[in-house]
Amino acid sequence: MKKETAINFMLFSLMEVTLNDKEKGSPVGEDFYIKKAVLRAYRDASSHVLSVKKGEDDKRKNPEKKKDAVEKLVQKLKEIDSQPDYKTWHNDVCGVLVKEYKDADYKDDSREFSYGIAQKWVNMTVKYLAVLYTVMADMDRNQVNQKFMEFYEEKLQKHEGDFQIPVDGYILEYIWGTKREKEIFNKEDRKELLEQQKKEEEENGETPQNASGKINAWSKWKEKFYQKFQEKLRNNLFQGGEEAPLDWEGRIWIESAKKRKK
Repeated sequence: MKKETAINFMLFSLMEVTLNDKEKGSPVGEDFYIKKAVLRAYRDASSHVLSVKKGEDDKRKNPEKKKDAVEKLVQKLKEIDSQPDYKTWHNDVCGVLVKEYKDADYKDDSREFSYGIAQKWVNMTVKYLAVLYTVMADMDRNQVNQKFMEFYEEKLQKHEGDFQIPVDGYILEYIWGTKREKEIFNKEDRKELLEQQKKEEEENGETPQNASGKINAWSKWKEKFYQKFQEKLRNNLFQGGEEAPLDWEGRIWIESAKKRKK
């Protein structure tokens, strides 16, 4: 099997794209790839954590809200240079997504669209775009979509060191409640995070969920807590610049997934 054939099969299985998709005989634009990444990341962020009205299946979770949010995320990625830095852009786009879903009709308040879901959607989108670019960059330039390559090199490549970790159950299992926790978060870090969580819950009229001293599920996180968590991660893991954030996350995610399989 040719290398190109194998890679196209893996890319299509993952994101429903190939190295150089065409429409009516001509290469598609970068929007095609960006939207595919956004849609694949939505599945990661929303399945199992968003609720729907009775009688609706997973594919019909607030379809109009999803459609509008997808388009906004695609546009925000193309306009990333309108913000002074990646962190500012990230905070802005997560806020836009939360606002977009604010009035969506869910079965109960505990499964509404949260900042925690928004961060995973945005972070996984960026991760998929980075994966796609890295694969394309290893191929002959004539075999891949030039418009997508140019988009990534112009808009995202310079921010790779600032990409944020997609927080989910696998990542939390790795760094919370195990001996590895002490390597990443010391006692003071842990105490500060739990106090931040309790404060946010009380401010929102909620009953604190962390009586056991555990971090809430990522899908319930609010903005300030997420930002504090990312700050702790960056300060403890990436200051030396030895490993890019998504390289660390990719390695840890696979390790945690293998452990869970066993």
